Order: sequence, then C-alpha cells, then structure tokens
Amino acid sequence: HFFWPNHPQFSDIMICQGGIVATLFMIIFSNQYLEISRKGRRRFLLMRVLTGMELCALFVSSVVPYVVGVKLMAVTSLLSVLVIFAVATLQMVQKQREARFYFVAWSVFITGCIIYIMKQIGILPVNAITHLSFKAGSVIEVSLLSLALADRLNTMRYQLKKTNAELLDLNEHLEDKVLEKTRDIQSILTTIPQGIFQIIAQAGHYVIDQEYSAYVKTLCPNASIAGQDPMTTIFAKTNLSQNDLSMISSVLESSINEPILGFEMNEHSLPREMMLGDRIIELDWSPVLDDKAIIRKMLVTMKDVTDIRQYQQEALKQSRQLQVLGEVARQETTRMVELIKVIEDLFSSSMKHFHLVPGEVALVFRNLHTIKGLARNFEFKSLTNATHEAEQTIKNLQSASLTPENIDLASNKMDEAYRVFLEYKRINNETLGRAKLADKVLMDRVELKHIQKCIQDVKSFEDLKDIEAKILFLFETKFEQVIEDEISLLSSVAKTLKKPVPIVHFVHDEFMIPSQLKTSIRKAFVHLLRNSMDHGIELPEDRTKAGKSPEGHIRITIDETDNVLSIFYQDDGRGLALNRIRDRAIQQKLMTASENLSPAAIAALIFRPGFSTAETTTDISGRGIGMDAVRAYIEEVGGSIELRLESQEFQEFMGISFVIKLPYYPDALDLAS
Repeated sequence: HFFWPNHPQFSDIMICQGGIVATLFMIIFSNQYLEISRKGRRRFLLMRVLTGMELCALFVSSVVPYVVGVKLMAVTSLLSVLVIFAVATLQMVQKQREARFYFVAWSVFITGCIIYIMKQIGILPVNAITHLSFKAGSVIEVSLLSLALADRLNTMRYQLKKTNAELLDLNEHLEDKVLEKTRDIQSILTTIPQGIFQIIAQAGHYVIDQEYSAYVKTLCPNASIAGQDPMTTIFAKTNLSQNDLSMISSVLESSINEPILGFEMNEHSLPREMMLGDRIIELDWSPVLDDKAIIRKMLVTMKDVTDIRQYQQEALKQSRQLQVLGEVARQETTRMVELIKVIEDLFSSSMKHFHLVPGEVALVFRNLHTIKGLARNFEFKSLTNATHEAEQTIKNLQSASLTPENIDLASNKMDEAYRVFLEYKRINNETLGRAKLADKVLMDRVELKHIQKCIQDVKSFEDLKDIEAKILFLFETKFEQVIEDEISLLSSVAKTLKKPVPIVHFVHDEFMIPSQLKTSIRKAFVHLLRNSMDHGIELPEDRTKAGKSPEGHIRITIDETDNVLSIFYQDDGRGLALNRIRDRAIQQKLMTASENLSPAAIAALIFRPGFSTAETTTDISGRGIGMDAVRAYIEEVGGSIELRLESQEFQEFMGISFVIKLPYYPDALDLAS
C-alpha cells in the first residue's frame, strides 16, 4: 500500500514467499534449538529434506498465480509443521529438557496455523479469529520459545559455574596431584623388576634421561646411568656384535627428533635379546612422540628372562626325554640291546680314529652315515638329526682344509651326537631297566630243563661234547636272525621311496653266526639292503612293464667250505647302470675318457670311497658311502666282498650279485665270546 501501490501482484508474491521464508527459518531454528543433528542421522536428513522442499516452493511461488502459490505455501508449511512437531514430541518423550518448552510453544503455533490454513482453503469462515489466528499463534510461540531460550541460558550458566568451580578446585590442588603422580611414577620406577630408561638427544649425541628405573642399576651395578651414553654404559657390555651396536646407533640417529616413519622402517633391525653378564635380557624399543608425531625420546625396556629361558630349556629337555622314552619303549628289548652294541661300536671306532688326517675322514664319515641309517630305521629322531649334523661337518672336511677350527667344530658335533646316543642308552638301560639283559643270554625254560637232564645223564666224553655244543648254540644265531632288524625296517625305506616292501628269501640258513661277526654283518647289511632298495629294485610300474612282480625279491644264500662262510646276495632289480657309473667316474676323475675298462672294472668302481651315481643327496643315498662301508665292515673282521656280473658282455644295465666271505670257526668258539 505504501511501497508499490501500482503493483498489487507483487504483494501477492510477497505474501506467499513471506510465509514460505517464515517456515524455512522455523525449520532452521528448530534444528538448532532441539539439536536435531546430534540426536540422530535420520532426523537430521529429514530436516535437510524439509529445507530443500521449502527452497523449491520459494522458487515456484514466484512464477505461479497467487491462488496456486498460496495453496503451495499452505501445504508445505503444514507438512513442515507436522514433521517438526512429531520430532519435538519424540525428543520430549526421550526426556530432552528443551523439547518440553518447544512442544508447548509449537502446540499453540500449530493450532493457529491449522485455523488459518483451514480459513484459507475455505473450510472455516473468514472472521477476526480465523484471520488473526496465525499471527496470534506466532506471537504466543515466540514468547514461549523466549522463555525456553532463557531456561537454556540459565542451564548453561549453571554448567559454566560448575565447570569454573571444578577448574578452581583443580588449580588449587594441581600441585598436590602432580606431586602425587610423581610419587606414583617414582614408586613404579623403584619397585618394577625391569630396567626402564629413555634415550634423548643432547648436544649432538644421545644420552640416558634423568629418570630411569632402579633395576637398571641392578643390571649395571658399577655404572653411572643418567646423562651417560647408552652405547658405552650398557650395550657395549653385552654380547651384542659390532653390527648390532652400529644398527642401534643408526636407528637412534634416524628416529629421535624425526617423524615416526624412520623408526617404523628400521625397527626390525634392532636387537631383541642380549646377554648382560650371565643374565639373558629381552629388549623392547618404544618411541615417545610429541603432539606433532615427532619422536622426542626412545623408551627402552630391559626384561631379565634368564629364569624363563631356563624353565623353557628344562621343559624342552623333558619333552625330548619323553620323546626318546617313547621311541625306545616301542622297541623290543633284545633288539634294542643289540642296536646299542652296534652303535656304540661305531662311535668307539670313530672317536678312536678322530685325528682326522685325510685317510681317517672317510672312516669317520662312513661310521656316522651308518649310525644315521640305523637311527632312521628305528625312527630315533633326535639321534638321526644329531648324527646328520655331525656327518655334514665331516663331509665339509672332505672338501675343505683340515684347519683346527674345522676339526674342533666336527669334534664338537660328534660329541653332541654321542651325548644324544648316551641319552638313548641311559633311558633303555636305567629308566626302562634293560641293562641287566645286555650281557645275558636268554634261554627258553624247556631248553634249560633239557640241558639239565643231559648233564644228569652224562655217561661218556661224547655226551659232554654234546652238552657243550648245546650251550655254545646259545651264543650263536642264524643269519636271518642277525639281520632281522634291518629287514623288518626296510618298510620305512620303502615308504620313503614309494616302493613295495621287498621279499627276502634265505637259502641254507642252517649255519650259526658267531657273536664276534654279528656287529660287522649288521653294519654291512644296513647299507647293502638300502642300496638294493634305492638303486637295484625298480619302481613298481617299471617292474610291471618288465614282466616282474611289483615288489622286489632279495635272495641270500649261505654256504660253508673250509672254515669260510660264504654269503651270496642278489636282488632281482635291473642291475648296475654301467654307462652312468663310467660317466660319473670320469666326472670325479677316477678314470679318463680314453680308458677302456672292462665291465667288471667299471662295476668295481662302486666300492670306491665317496663314489655315488645319485644326482642329488637325499636321506637315503647320494653321499657315496654305501658299498664303501659294506666292504670296510666286512674286511674289519677278516672277510672280503666280491662283485659278480651275470654277463661278461657290456650292457646298459648289468645284473649283479655279491659274494661275502667271512672266517668261520664254529669248533673254536668258547663261552668267553
């Protein structure tokens, strides 16, 4: 009427947009006052939707006729009012203090809005009440909300007063609390059984901070701590290597007063354990950061774990003893007694010749390899591993100079393997009480009664000779019984090689083997049987193609002539690969390519020390020990071994047999043997 009397249509637009803007600010005020954004994400998104709706209505109302615009204003305002009222009601139910005032104020305003809107759309008549209902509701609402804002100010004033009181109390007692916390920290540093100190940068080098735990002095009793260089005061007195000390210095240099990234990249190179005197110390490194993530100090914790390590070692020792006990207990008594005799003889022979001059290295290596084979056959894991390590050090001596350092290393490894063997022996003899059987001859009760009756019925010198033969029989064993352990344990070798267990046939096994030959025979047949399994007998699919049974056959024939026991040994494998033997002999410079050796001479090369046709070294073969050991063990009791070819014509694979000859004097055997 005053500003644009000639443009009444502008007044129509302003009426619509004025109502919409009022609703828009109502939404903004409600969101702030009720803190809707903090009460739930969905409610906050709902307020955003209402705000967007009102902004769209504000634009549309400026381009549509008044009749459409005023109804759009009425509908959007009504929808916004109802939604806000519902939100306020929900938050009042949730016991929000502000929502209670808001609910009352909004109820009055909504009532005025509803009356006004119903008048606008023609439901209620036009009169003073309906025409002024919107303004009256707004005035009352604003008045009530002002009271609500005053209440909030009072609440905030109360909270501020309370906070000020707390701050005042904190300031008054801050010094006491600091002293209390300091005493607590000092108490911890004094009583904690760990060495704790911090390394800081000072005047271009690194020193130990003033505060450290009393246990540091316990670990380093004669040293000054605070302000000292940790490298010389602590770390230089440990068993850390020069490389470890250099690494600590490098990490400190790249970490202190630098971002934490440098420490994270090099943390893995810091030592985690060291020896300080006779104590085992576990180390922990922790960077101390400022508010900008810059490392200002390095916190070092030293924990004495000596007792823990001793307990761990004791537990490990007991665990190994239980393992050994289980391995020994599985073995039959007499078999274990015989095995101990054989292994002890091998160790005794090795230690007697342990001067390790070039000619004796092969003997020691051969004995250790035999011990390892026996231990593996009986599944003695600890002895197998220890002997393998000793064997490896001896093997290295074969290709390196016999320096005192290498000899000492080999000696220590063999001593360690022998100690492991003694543990097996102790558990067998003492723990399981089998020592009393070691030097005794077991006799069946029926045999004992038979000998007793024969003694009672003696009538002539011939009767005495007969009794003597029966007693001497107790000290003799059939050949099959001598090597029965080696045969029964072929199953483990067969499993490793993925071959069926071979069948062993004995022919003319009526000869009794004197006790003085048993050990050498067993040592020789450890390698002879394993050699047949690995090199002689083919894989089952190859045997099937060749028209053979899948499992191999080993034939052992025994004969005696003129006090010589002859043992004929043969397997039905494909035989020796002579071309391969010749090529390997040329590689090892045992012969030249121009030499034209006979098949028998080429075959005899398998007895050479260190010779093997295996491409790689395995637990079964490849060390060049097998046939060399067989010949050595046979010759040590005055015997001999001969290799015979089935054909004199050169073939790719030549069938072979071995003839072992041993001195045999059964009539001269006495009880002392």
